Amino acid sequence: MSPVEKRKQELERIIFVGRTYEEYIQMFDLEQHELEGRRILDCPGGACSFTAVGNMQGLDITACDMA
Repeated sequence: MSPVEKRKQELERIIFVGRTYEEYIQMFDLEQHELEGRRILDCPGGACSFTAVGNMQGLDITACDMA
């Protein structure tokens, strides 16, 4: 088995769940000022708008998702 085959991930199905920036803020009880000046990892980012909207507001957010 090659190294690439060992790292291969099989997904039987993919379900996209998306939440808005506002839903993230409320769900995790976050405050905009607490996020400013921090590097944030949104994992798994999925189909959410948290990263996109946060970056438009000047936050440093990176999203990743295995799907």
